[in-house]
Amino acid sequence: MSTKPGLFALQSLFMAFRIHGNVEMGKRVAEALMQRWNLLYEAVAMVFGSHGGNSQ
Repeated sequence: MSTKPGLFALQSLFMAFRIHGNVEMGKRVAEALMQRWNLLYEAVAMVFGSHGGNSQ
């Protein structure tokens, strides 16, 4: 039986990706946060705000 990561685990991953500048993985975690807790706006704002906006 597989389980989905909880809020604390996803937030920890998100912060690690943010600290290390891994925007792509941060986006994936942000999507998971939105699907489960509707926290996408806050997550994406944190990623792009700390790394100078659009990375493309």
